[in-house]
Amino acid sequence: MYFNAMPQDNDQNYNAIYKLYCDIARYTISSNKLENLQDLQKRLRQEQKINLLEKHENQTLGGGVLNLAVKWNNPRVVEFLLININKEQLKLDLNSKEYKEYQTLKKKAEKIAIKNGNSEIIELFTDYKEIPNKTKKFNTDSKLCVETIAQNRENTFYDINSKIVPHYQTRRDFRIALGKDYMGGIVTGVLVVAAIMHLSDAFKAVFGALAILVAIGTGLHIKNSTIPSYVEMQENSVKCASQQRGYA
Repeated sequence: MYFNAMPQDNDQNYNAIYKLYCDIARYTISSNKLENLQDLQKRLRQEQKINLLEKHENQTLGGGVLNLAVKWNNPRVVEFLLININKEQLKLDLNSKEYKEYQTLKKKAEKIAIKNGNSEIIELFTDYKEIPNKTKKFNTDSKLCVETIAQNRENTFYDINSKIVPHYQTRRDFRIALGKDYMGGIVTGVLVVAAIMHLSDAFKAVFGALAILVAIGTGLHIKNSTIPSYVEMQENSVKCASQQRGYA
């Protein structure tokens, strides 16, 4: 879901974050997409420069918007923000307070993405994870150079993809398998009741046979799918916990 309901309270800090999120989301899905923050500023017809490090209580404007985009699984907004954050970092000294603030807000949002298990969002953080060498030339009108993206993918995304994402995928597979088993049990029960209650002996035989077949199928599914999914989920949960501790 890309848009959630506007908060009804008087939390002006959250409202400012939500408003900027909606503005970016609206223009990133239009045919004439946003290029940068300056482009957004012009479209909003506002004189004040958009400052992603502007403080809103215990978080920055950019950090709050990025967190919303991650929580609501909006890759367009996430990518737009990461591109522009990296552009701003290119202007800063590596040891400056502002540069480190940008790094911190990206890391916080990345942890949310990892927790949610959205591989598309996690991959974006891998692509725009950091600027290892500011002397390299980047395409500041769109994405970072292909070399940096490829390097980040090779060095970073492999660990995330091989340890964290599978945990959420196997957990989802296990839940799907349990749902199928549940439905198989329900169908078996209905067929058994039908076999008992029906007046015709022929129908009793048919319903009884179907109940047996469904029960056998459900049992085989539990053996071949549900139990292996549970075992795999437990194994991946250990790897996931270990990997997430590395990001703490």
